[in-house]
Amino acid sequence: MVPVRVWISGVVALVCAGLLAGCGGSTKKPELVAGTLRLGAVRGPTDWDAEVLAGLRAEVRALNQSGGIDQKIRLALAVGTARHVLASGARVAVLPCDARLQAESAAILRRRSLFVLEPCNTELWKRFPNVWPVSVSAADEARALVGYAQSQKYARLSVIGDGQMARAVRKAAREAKLKVAPLRRADAVVVALAAPYAQSAVLRLRADGVPVPILATHGMDDRLALAADPAEFDGVVFTTFGLPEPGSEQDEMDERYRALTGHHPASSVAALGYDAGNVLEYAILNASSTRTALLAAAMRGLDVHGAVGRIVYPKAGGRNPSVNVAIVQVVRGREELVDRVGV
Repeated sequence: MVPVRVWISGVVALVCAGLLAGCGGSTKKPELVAGTLRLGAVRGPTDWDAEVLAGLRAEVRALNQSGGIDQKIRLALAVGTARHVLASGARVAVLPCDARLQAESAAILRRRSLFVLEPCNTELWKRFPNVWPVSVSAADEARALVGYAQSQKYARLSVIGDGQMARAVRKAAREAKLKVAPLRRADAVVVALAAPYAQSAVLRLRADGVPVPILATHGMDDRLALAADPAEFDGVVFTTFGLPEPGSEQDEMDERYRALTGHHPASSVAALGYDAGNVLEYAILNASSTRTALLAAAMRGLDVHGAVGRIVYPKAGGRNPSVNVAIVQVVRGREELVDRVGV
């Protein structure tokens, strides 16, 4: 008679021998199975939403023209409302940037446990466990801008705005031991508004003869507006997602965007939609699968080379990626790189 313990050990050994991974054996990933992945994108109401969607389309087109992800997975894009995305059979979805629609859509998409990417990082991931941000958070962008203010010896900042970005700048300033002051007592003023309100605020400051330097957040990133009034915006320094320098990945993205739409993007926000496709590609390659649970597991520690640079996800705890922030200055209506800050 075979002892029970010996018999169980033999069964376990046989089971382990039949597995590709586990029980301390081989860790070889299963081969990615060829097919088509339905990708949904929620259409938003703003100009930025349109740019993000066009950036996503440009990356989907590039991937499909190259034969698909790993020459195996082609993407079929379905665009519409969150309910339309669900009805299309999509397993992966990309959210808009409009904050209200973003949250409403995430709540709808959670019903089917889709793998959801958030191009504009409003920290929605803290409320929805299936949402993964693609870009820098408001808090990290604010710290980058305040760091620049410190390097310029600005001890007192006046902040224009009352939304999430403005609150993040005020908090970052206080954490850095800078004073948040009224405009008349400030060393510099920060315009923390979305486009086109950011541009309007700068024009008002210029018209009022405000003498202190003007800083701004990514709402200032509008190439058409900057070029239209180059003298009014000259010297403004602002944070944004990236800058398409010649030969860079973002420069290549801009050309793919132009080939798709007939014109270059008006701001670097288009790169966030493009990078949503990049993140999906890397997640699929890391997971060797398009199953949503495996994609989510593959995101831990994922290191993506995107249009805006590296996008690195934490190995444990949270989903907020580490992404570079570009600090640019307006010079004769054009953006010139001041620095890239890792956050």
